[in-house]
Parts: sequence; structure tokens; C-alpha cells
Amino acid sequence: MATHNPKLMRAVKALPAQRWVSLAEAFPRVKAAVGGSDELAVHDLTMQLRAGKLTAAGRQIVRGAGDRYFIFAREFWLRAESVELDPDHPFRTAEALQRLQGRLLPKGRGHWWFFFDRKQFDKLYPPAAPSAPKASRAQDLIRRIAADEWPGGYEHVGTAAIIKRVGDKLQEMDEPVPKRDVFLRALGRRKG
Repeated sequence: MATHNPKLMRAVKALPAQRWVSLAEAFPRVKAAVGGSDELAVHDLTMQLRAGKLTAAGRQIVRGAGDRYFIFAREFWLRAESVELDPDHPFRTAEALQRLQGRLLPKGRGHWWFFFDRKQFDKLYPPAAPSAPKASRAQDLIRRIAADEWPGGYEHVGTAAIIKRVGDKLQEMDEPVPKRDVFLRALGRRKG
């Protein structure tokens, strides 16, 4: 098996999932952060690696030889001026790595999978804020029926009256009548 240059990468026993985010998982977030361009996302990731703001790791799977794990040093990316991560073609990246490292790969091409330090990645490309929860089907139905019953608006109508009338309409439609809290949410009257 070939040796590796410890100045460019170091072998490790494993890449724990809680510490590393895969390129496949990371790429859509980077792409969204830079405006939707694949080319710009690849370039931006490469620049972060070269600046030392992001640490990358690789998992090499070679049939019959097992798995090997590496953490790439910043120096690796500085020397690898022609290497850019290619999420759609991991072999292109692996072949570029092989050229750079000489005899890095054992005989047989193997498969390379790439990962980034999760904390660093989240700092550079924060996850999207969770979106507001969607209104339930029941809430949508309550609002629609209330709007039909009170075309001029139901803001002036008491909650009990809305629950009674909308509840009767729901029963006519063979729909379950939700609890008071669902009505309050649907009508925007729930406090706290």
C-alpha cells in the first residue's frame, strides 16, 4: 500500500458523522449561499479550503483493501492549484489527488468520498432558519368557511359564534370538528 505525505494529509481511524458533513450534504447549502451556481459553489469551497477556513477529509474505499480515512492539511489545497472538488464526478477529484500525491491510491482506483468539518462548515454556510410551520388542513378549512360565512370579514365576530357556525358546516361536510385551540390558531386569536 502506498504511503502518504504527512505534511499534506494525515491518516485517521474514522470520520465520525457528528463531526463531519459529507460533500453531498454540504454542496446544496454552498450552492444556495453563492447564488445557485455549481461552478461558483465549487470555487467557493476550494477557496475556503485554501484559506484554511475549512478542513476537508476523505474516505477512500478500495474493494478488497478496506477503507482509509484522511484529513487534508491546508498545504494540500495550496499545492493543488488545479484540483477543485467536483461533487458530480468524485473520480475526477480523486484522479487529481492521485496525480498530486503520486502513488497515494493503492492499486485499483477505489472510490473517494469527501467531508468537511461540520462546525467550520456551519459557521461559513449557516443552515437555513426553520420555516414557519404550515397551517394544518383543518385551519385552512376553518378560514375558508369563515370567509364564506362572513364575506365582510369575521374579525368582529366572537370566537364562540365562529366555532358554532363553522363547526356546523364542517359536520355537514362530514369533517371532524377540531378543538377550540385549532380555531384560535386558524383565526389568529391564540395568545402566547
